[in-house]
Amino acid sequence: MPDVSIGATAHLEAAQAVATAQSVPATAAAPSTFAREVYAGLIAALLGLPFAVSAGVLDYAPLGSDYIAVGAATGILCAVVGGLVGALGRSSSFVVNAPSAPLALIQASFLSSLLTAFGGDAALTLAVAPLSIVLAGFWQVLFAWSGLVRIIKFAPYPVLAGFVTGLSLRTFVQQFPRLFDLPDPMAFWSALMQGSLPHLGMAAFGLAVVAIIRVSDILAPRVPAMLVGLASGTILWHLLLWAWPGLELGRTIGAMSLARATAGISFDSGALAAVFRNPDLLQPLLLTSATLAAVAMLDFTFTVRTAQSLADLRLSPRRDLAGQGVANLATAVLGGMATTSTLSSTTALFENGGRTRLSSAAMALLLLALAVGLGAEWRLIVALPLYALGTWLRVAEEEKLLRTAFGADYDAYAARVKRFVPGLL
Repeated sequence: MPDVSIGATAHLEAAQAVATAQSVPATAAAPSTFAREVYAGLIAALLGLPFAVSAGVLDYAPLGSDYIAVGAATGILCAVVGGLVGALGRSSSFVVNAPSAPLALIQASFLSSLLTAFGGDAALTLAVAPLSIVLAGFWQVLFAWSGLVRIIKFAPYPVLAGFVTGLSLRTFVQQFPRLFDLPDPMAFWSALMQGSLPHLGMAAFGLAVVAIIRVSDILAPRVPAMLVGLASGTILWHLLLWAWPGLELGRTIGAMSLARATAGISFDSGALAAVFRNPDLLQPLLLTSATLAAVAMLDFTFTVRTAQSLADLRLSPRRDLAGQGVANLATAVLGGMATTSTLSSTTALFENGGRTRLSSAAMALLLLALAVGLGAEWRLIVALPLYALGTWLRVAEEEKLLRTAFGADYDAYAARVKRFVPGLL
């Protein structure tokens, strides 16, 4: 359960802030508040960019390597659209809407079924896939309008934490075999039983990236360790290939264009009609949309509860869930990926000073600026190695798993680990 002392601390900080504001002219306080919110949005955007790219790559994986860059661009576009619409549609807070790995895996499964049904036609698959996001957004608005979302407030905290932990564990298990360039857990288990795990060099590289993230978190706690890990892993990847061109470490994302990410606007009316006439396609469509809506709603509830424990926010569950549903309707039309309230970005906003919708809206807009600048001008995004990005995602899911499992005790747990490791070394 959330620690009551956190709320007490927040009340004390709020009282101190009010006292400070009364002694400082309003003209001097406003720019400082605005700058703090925008700064929080910038840090969260830097952290959210690889999350959006990873989710897009996971979602589009069934379509093959030719769609990796399209998936990355789609993830970014949906993070921008979903984040901005969510920030404007819900109560003012630092809660963030963005694509997530669990939702991406659900959508990838639906893409696979569509791809099989349409005989491998990727264009037709992408023309129909956003329909599941449209329905998911509709279900969320319906849950909010009907008051069904109120049922969630009676769900015990351990149940919500267990659910979110299960999603993170599933994502981690699904992604772990890719350390050895294996497609799924069954392939990993089979190779392990045969004593012939492949690509041990790739696994060593992945573990090196994990070590960099953990050491950075211990030695430089004020610097975002995930950013250090991604930047260091990318540089190390390119240095290794420069020194040993024949080394097998996978490929980079490749040329990316946000203009190619607008798959949602290419709805095919004939294909949509065929889906509704075909029970074999209609059933997975309805199940996928309902699953996306339910997972997003529970993820939303857990994130909101965590945010309330951090800052004692007064939110409106019905309005906030409806805002998330409208955000998904927007991302379905423009990009075709579902979004949800993300714990990592929400926590990053709070830790860096974000308190209102200004920080979450700034994050979305700055994410777009980073995607355009780093992608088109500096071409840094296209140079991101898929293997380093996948390792980064596994560490992020591991941290999310620990955070949800330990709940309010996570910070104390992390502090103990940080004290123990230097002593061990």
